[in-house]
Amino acid sequence: MPHFLCLGKGFSAGFAPMSAVLTTAEIADVFRRPGHDFRHGHTLAGHPVCAAAVMAVLDIFEKEQLVERAARLGEYLGDKLEALYRHPIVGSVRGIGLLRAVELVADFESREPLPGDMHVGNYVRDYCYRNGMILRNNGDILVLAPPLVITEEIIDEMVGNIEGGIVAAMEHFELA
Repeated sequence: MPHFLCLGKGFSAGFAPMSAVLTTAEIADVFRRPGHDFRHGHTLAGHPVCAAAVMAVLDIFEKEQLVERAARLGEYLGDKLEALYRHPIVGSVRGIGLLRAVELVADFESREPLPGDMHVGNYVRDYCYRNGMILRNNGDILVLAPPLVITEEIIDEMVGNIEGGIVAAMEHFELA
């Protein structure tokens, strides 16, 4: 469990600039003691319109049970991505909820990385883009962060697209 958690971007669903830092009660209590004030702020801190946007977003999260939905669909996504282990260049599938990553490697057993000059992750990303899907990669790590309102059908399509890119990359680079 982290001592601090920084929230931004999605905190207001991008409707207004807002961020926050959460901490434990034990740490927060230190700043409540006389002489231990946390004197930090800026001109735009605590703007009421931004705060209203955050409250609306939190209401939607609660009403539509988006956290629970992300956990349930994240499990579904994880199971679908783990099926990609059938391809020898898939070295690991990891993540939590709907935030997932697929790492491509030269050898599954040793987890030896692919040669950096091959840019296999870029190849898979570009394949997905040509097939109507925006995929972010960090080198040979494919990063997935779909919206919380995604459906199982779209997850199936998304994973199918990624698998198509992996298969195409294996053929193109003569891997496996």
